[in-house]
Amino acid sequence: MHFSFDFDYTLADSSGGTVACATYALERMGRDIPDPDPIRRTIGNNLPTTFFLLTGEDDPTLTDEFERLFLEHADQVMAEHIRIYDGVPACLESLRGAGHEVSIVSTKTAHRIRTALELIGIDRRVAIVVGGDEVTSHKPDPQGLLRAMEQIGAERQDTLYVGDSVVDGECADRAGVRFIGVRSGVTPASELERWRPWLLLDSATDIPHASRSPKADGPQP
Repeated sequence: MHFSFDFDYTLADSSGGTVACATYALERMGRDIPDPDPIRRTIGNNLPTTFFLLTGEDDPTLTDEFERLFLEHADQVMAEHIRIYDGVPACLESLRGAGHEVSIVSTKTAHRIRTALELIGIDRRVAIVVGGDEVTSHKPDPQGLLRAMEQIGAERQDTLYVGDSVVDGECADRAGVRFIGVRSGVTPASELERWRPWLLLDSATDIPHASRSPKADGPQP
């Protein structure tokens, strides 16, 4: 099997960095600064969508400026704000030890993800990382997920995508793969259920046990 994971709020919490970078960008653009919670709720979206959700503006020039400023600050502060969830290294080790392939598909840039994995020594447990900087269309477009599947050589029926948001659920649906929803983010379970998850778990770290449950062994959707 091929288990592909979203990153933010699925394997890690880097919300402090997102809040800091969005605040930096909006402040320098002379925009009102929202409370942290609305910024946290944008995590999982690409930066143009984040800018629209925070400001209601979609002018391409302003969107580009927001993205430039966000990434400028991210180069300085994002790494220190990424915290891999407890239990994730053991989860990935268990999946690899059982012969499964593991990838990460995220809107976060690939080098930030790889750096975070390397810092705690789990980079070798992930075969493929596809970041938002490596695709031309971001989630919920399935381009990144399909690329990971192609590189690993995994078929749709052998792939599960694990994520915490409706963006992840739609991405899995559009890729034609099963979706495992996790409640480790800010998305209510009721919204994840709209995407008919194969499993709905509290955390990605529950996967090694849950994927051996009677439901997981039953007929495929």
